Amino acid sequence: MQRLRVLSHVCVCPPLDLLSRWRHCFDCHAVDVLENSAVLEPMHPDRLAWLPECMSGAMVSFRAGAGVVALKGAVERTADPPRLRFTVNDGVFVPRRRAIRAPIAIPVRLRAPGGQWADGFTVNASTNGLLVATAIDAAEGDVVTASLAPTDPGPELVGTARVVRRDEGWVALELRDQQCQLSRHLGRLVADYHRAILHSANEPTE
Repeated sequence: MQRLRVLSHVCVCPPLDLLSRWRHCFDCHAVDVLENSAVLEPMHPDRLAWLPECMSGAMVSFRAGAGVVALKGAVERTADPPRLRFTVNDGVFVPRRRAIRAPIAIPVRLRAPGGQWADGFTVNASTNGLLVATAIDAAEGDVVTASLAPTDPGPELVGTARVVRRDEGWVALELRDQQCQLSRHLGRLVADYHRAILHSANEPTE
């Protein structure tokens, strides 16, 4: 997935047994790209209702430079919002150095071991990390607790993160469990951010 860029046009083709039923592929935009997977925003969300929730043997293709990249893997469909998550499993992907970040500002609380909660806000966020403006007393390598208020009614989203960089007034954090609810919530925020960019670019101008 190293060559896939956010907002790139991606074509998703179901496996042959399903392709014979629908007779077309699905045009999407990449709204988040991880190490071996990508979150895809369909150009025609209504068509996704025909797809099963999970299918293996799907193919995705996208332009990279002067060529076209084709990858084989599994596709999961989500209903709210209607999106596809493609995970490559053909063994040819090159790992990304880090997940795609988005300039999202949301309140966050941090606590170092044995310390008090420190308020702050994110400068940018990704599925596996945060850059936070805060006055927390923590050193590089420390493991801190991070707590975010959800966008929907519900309990706070809590996870642990390692301080990978720090300077006066900010810390860069890497989530230790990238499958936790906090990580999934951040991934959804990043995808929503890029989805908003796509929709604003497609709005007619007066």
